[in-house]
Amino acid sequence: MTKVRTSVVGYVHIHDVVLGSIYQVGDNTEIRSRARVFAVQRTIPVYWGSEGDASLEQFDTFKIPIPQPYIRESLQVEREYLDPYIRVGKVDIISVSSAAVFQIGSNRFMDLEARVKHQRQIQKQGEGIPQVKVTVPKED
Repeated sequence: MTKVRTSVVGYVHIHDVVLGSIYQVGDNTEIRSRARVFAVQRTIPVYWGSEGDASLEQFDTFKIPIPQPYIRESLQVEREYLDPYIRVGKVDIISVSSAAVFQIGSNRFMDLEARVKHQRQIQKQGEGIPQVKVTVPKED
């Protein structure tokens, strides 16, 4: 039988938890977190309105299966806990992002996936501004 250990944390400061991320305090059985991101960065911020219409599956980044480790051997682990507590004084985190997890406690299973496709459309020097018609809806 596995002995239970208690996590004791004096202070936690996290500035941001974003994009499918989790800040978990306490024990958990299973965490599944996803963040599939398609970002377009342009030298000149011109948007046609159809940027989000494309299926992410058209990019290999999102359709290729994530390889899973194949465990070929059985593993037996014995642990001896001299202290029933896991003690931490202070945790200071700038950001937990893109399907990441910060957890104080135990967990049996995690399945996390973060896939990011970042397109940069940089304008060559000397090219003019793309001619795009922009319409603004009238307010009632």
